[in-house]
Amino acid sequence: MLNQTTTGVYSLGYLAGRHCHDAYQSLVDTVASSPLRFLSIGNAASGGASSSSMADLGESGDDGALPHLLFALPQQYGSWWVALIREDPVHVVIETVLIAFVVYMLVWRRYSQRAGEKREKLTDAERAELLREWKETGRAGLVPTTANADGNDGMTRIGTGVVVEKVHGSKMTILLDASRGRNVSSSSTSVNSSRRGAHSSRSKSPSASERQRMTVLNFATHDFLGMASSDDGDGISSADAGASVAAAAVASSSSSSAASAGASASPTDEAASTSLPTTSVKGAARAALARYGCGSCGPRGFYGTIDAHLDLEDAIADHMRTDGAIMYSDGASAATSTMAAFAKRGDLLVVDEAIYEALNTGVTLSRANVVYFRHNDVEDLRNVLERIRESDLRLKRNSADQRRFIVVEGLYKNRGTVPPLDEIAEIKAEFCYRLVVDESFSFGTLGPNGRGALEHFGLTPMVDAEIITLSLENSIGSIGGVCVGSEEVVDHQRLSGAGYCFSASAPPFLASAAIASLKRIRNNPALLERVRRNRDAMYHALRASSFPLEVVSDDLSAMIFLELPDQDADMSVEEQVQILDDIRDRCLRQGVAIVSTGDHVMGNLHSAPPPALRITVSAVHVEDEVKKAVQVLKDATVYVLGKR
Repeated sequence: MLNQTTTGVYSLGYLAGRHCHDAYQSLVDTVASSPLRFLSIGNAASGGASSSSMADLGESGDDGALPHLLFALPQQYGSWWVALIREDPVHVVIETVLIAFVVYMLVWRRYSQRAGEKREKLTDAERAELLREWKETGRAGLVPTTANADGNDGMTRIGTGVVVEKVHGSKMTILLDASRGRNVSSSSTSVNSSRRGAHSSRSKSPSASERQRMTVLNFATHDFLGMASSDDGDGISSADAGASVAAAAVASSSSSSAASAGASASPTDEAASTSLPTTSVKGAARAALARYGCGSCGPRGFYGTIDAHLDLEDAIADHMRTDGAIMYSDGASAATSTMAAFAKRGDLLVVDEAIYEALNTGVTLSRANVVYFRHNDVEDLRNVLERIRESDLRLKRNSADQRRFIVVEGLYKNRGTVPPLDEIAEIKAEFCYRLVVDESFSFGTLGPNGRGALEHFGLTPMVDAEIITLSLENSIGSIGGVCVGSEEVVDHQRLSGAGYCFSASAPPFLASAAIASLKRIRNNPALLERVRRNRDAMYHALRASSFPLEVVSDDLSAMIFLELPDQDADMSVEEQVQILDDIRDRCLRQGVAIVSTGDHVMGNLHSAPPPALRITVSAVHVEDEVKKAVQVLKDATVYVLGKR
């Protein structure tokens, strides 16, 4: 048996070797009879050596065939090239250009890139100089600061010279450039720090020793319920409550408001509030940080989901009375990813022209067909939908073949206006559209239980509005965003939401802080009443004091927008921004922080709003602080406008 196997192997090896020899000989014969041989015939008159070389190659036997073949190929290629130039010179030119291009891409360009990288490499001295400068200047602004050129009153542009150091209760501590903070209040103190090294000849941002620390009233941030700024999370800083009699009075009046608010609350809310323990927001964050660590180190769909994320989604869905919720790692990506997840190329979005940056970015990323209607104009919305319907009939287009959405905000970030959602919901049902509502700035400020504009108008989530997005960075006082809706809406985003699939999930302690904020809102309805009372007091004070600026926001908005009066409308946008910035700067020096919207709301918007001042009231403010803010703002406005 072994002999038979050995004989079979030998036979197989012999046959394989014979096959390879026949293939090689066939190759030699093919080359000998190839076009290279016949092209060389044209040179027979000048020597004839090449015409017989391939024939000789075929007759030379196996021993010298391969070396002769290799040495003959360059000669045959040269002969073919000369013949080709004579027969088709255009082909030769094109092929030469292509060969030169390939050589350039492979050799010269790669060499140029390496040479450029070598030239851009910093020397040890340059690296040492950059490190020294960074150590001297400390934290620099991301945007170059600007200077006021008039110099009439010694005021200079504050711009990015303000660094917020801490927000506590109704106040915040800021660092203001000393060179820009002349004539500030006497309560500001210099920040002492040492300077090391010499100054660079280049322009630098001020170091810590060139800044002054100030404590000012905070009417600039969107922490409507004071969750992020309060020590104990109940809307009043413990330090402020112990130090101020006025704060104690507000706390006393809030308790009576809580009783009345609780009486009007629904049975579901009462049952929920009694079952939820009161937890400090910052305490919950600290406990979660000690348990989970800082980050989750991965996207939600991979290994970044922690039980705290799921608990928050359940709590938000329960609070908003929806089937489910999905959490994103930041508020902007919640709106942006949600829009891009549901609307694709070929779909239709009918959008209010005043939507804010994140929502408008999502509209753009969706690549859908977009039609804008005038801000809060229901009649214009109806006209737009009528024109689309007429176009469907004319083109014999089935509207069911295209996903169609109406996109609005519950409270417009850049205008402080509230849309007529009850009328919009009727129109969307009439024309068979889906409604997308962003409740980022209305959550916590509108509605009997703070659920937002839908609750304010008595509308039902998942019925009157199919998709709802909201940020956790305003009333909740955390970081992140969520989208709430039906199970189909939520589950679809777990595979289609770019911010959910590809971004690292939010740290678990932020989710725990948001859960504690939700419990605080449901257990303490006085927070909602307090922010509304401060909002009404601000509007009343502005209108009762013959204020020189015009209030353009809705009375329901906790963000109050003030524009220059109509007689100043003939000024350019740059002139209006300059005046409003001067008013903002003067208010800051008098201890009140507000926002001038002229410089930072121009980009990523379909329709930029007119320049305005923004005042944001919250539950942590007291009556005296509201009065002071109005008086300081009035004095600053009269002073700046009087100089014109």
